[in-house]
Amino acid sequence: MIVIGSFTSANSKRLTQLALERNKRSYQVTTAEELDISWFNDCETVGISAGASTPDEIINDVVKHIKIIGRVAEKEIVYE
Repeated sequence: MIVIGSFTSANSKRLTQLALERNKRSYQVTTAEELDISWFNDCETVGISAGASTPDEIINDVVKHIKIIGRVAEKEIVYE
């Protein structure tokens, strides 16, 4: 699971905490450049979430970089 958001954001920190409780291979990043290719070894599915105040441009950039890392079938599920 990749959580995109500021390390000072309570919302992003909580999302990361929840992700880690369910999957130890969960990571928080603030930019696409922070992605580590090794995080995706032996990975079939990547979940992506973002803090409420994370700009769309940053989210889109992270998604773009994840797609570059490996073959990806995109599926979007939004809960509001």
